[in-house]
Amino acid sequence: MKNRTILCVLSAVLFINVSASQSIQDIINQVSNANLQLSVGELSGEEATMINGSLQTINTRVQSNNDLAADYIEERLYSFPNLTVSIQEFNTNGKNVIATQMGKTTPENIYIVCAHYDSVTTFCADDNATGVSAVIEMARILSNECTNSTIVYALWDE
Repeated sequence: MKNRTILCVLSAVLFINVSASQSIQDIINQVSNANLQLSVGELSGEEATMINGSLQTINTRVQSNNDLAADYIEERLYSFPNLTVSIQEFNTNGKNVIATQMGKTTPENIYIVCAHYDSVTTFCADDNATGVSAVIEMARILSNECTNSTIVYALWDE
């Protein structure tokens, strides 16, 4: 189901954005189940990962304890080309992580791909590590493409 959702979103964005010389199927074929599973495992606390230069485990993404998850997402997005990453802080401790990929010919046309990364309990793959992993995977793939329109990858807290 996750792969089908990712393929549908990728297809919709690519149909509008990718140059005629690029095969949409070639881009869809870049979706990696291994990447998706690893991200879900890391975000849900099942696997330790490198964050801020040290091996750490994201034990929770409950509302007031999301800094580690935000740092993880920010570092992942910074590792991809052609993205401008920013943090949007709100309330006393909330952070949205936003990466923007500017379009080349019609940058005023903006597509938003988003998910929330907070959870209601600890170790929550379905709330919403799966959605965040899908957004990260789309950013990994599409950041290497020259798109006509702007794509915003937004990961919401709270």
